[in-house]
Amino acid sequence: MRFQPSTIREGRNIKAEARKERVELRGRNSADFKKIVQPTLEKTIELSVQANRAWLKKEWQKISGDSEDAGNISFAEVVATFQTTLEKRIKMIARLEGISPEKIIKENERFSLIFDQAVFDFIIFIRKSRRRGDPLLQTLFLAELSHWLNPGDIARLNEKYKDKVDPSVIKSAALGYPKDPDKFIDSYLLEVVRLSKKYKDKVDPSVIKSAALSYPKDPDKFIDWFIKMKHYLLSTQPDRKLYLVTETLLSNHFKSEDELDKII
Repeated sequence: MRFQPSTIREGRNIKAEARKERVELRGRNSADFKKIVQPTLEKTIELSVQANRAWLKKEWQKISGDSEDAGNISFAEVVATFQTTLEKRIKMIARLEGISPEKIIKENERFSLIFDQAVFDFIIFIRKSRRRGDPLLQTLFLAELSHWLNPGDIARLNEKYKDKVDPSVIKSAALGYPKDPDKFIDSYLLEVVRLSKKYKDKVDPSVIKSAALSYPKDPDKFIDWFIKMKHYLLSTQPDRKLYLVTETLLSNHFKSEDELDKII
């Protein structure tokens, strides 16, 4: 396959416009969509992928190579992941333009361009992710979001927030908030500052960072719960090691007191 730079740029510009317009892909599809449009969309995508299967497989083999985790993911899973992101890209464009996805896939030339844009971003995303040393499973999760994210976004975020956040925060932002990871990270940084002042000398900084990252809607509630449960655990058995209590609470938020007693 040959990829024209202008075609790839056009695809990236469309993604940027969709993010700017806050295009939403979630929500229920109508009965007519499920009955008429969805089968046609899925079949067209499947046929296009099959037509390029040999090329996709060759690229995947070059990327995965002899890595230890390559055997954990079949090529069929890779194909299914690409089909998912291609379908979402088509829906995104359709909603941005206020038309049916069926109209897009019936325009052969346009559909072909969108396919090229999608497969290029998907493959390059995986290639860059592997160079960073990401596990294959995480790589696929990120590549599946390539209808929103661009292959260079992780590197861009790493450079932008260098020395400000851990790489895990950047990956969490990309995976959880692919439409606007910058906004999530900015909000996270502000929350860490606020929570650090509110809970000064009450909890370890790692707890504050975990709350801001994993419970962005209500980090205060998590920290209050954490303090309560830590007090309970240490008061019932003062000889418990604090680091074990902290690790257990961070990984078992919704455990009852009895369950926590048994875990530690």
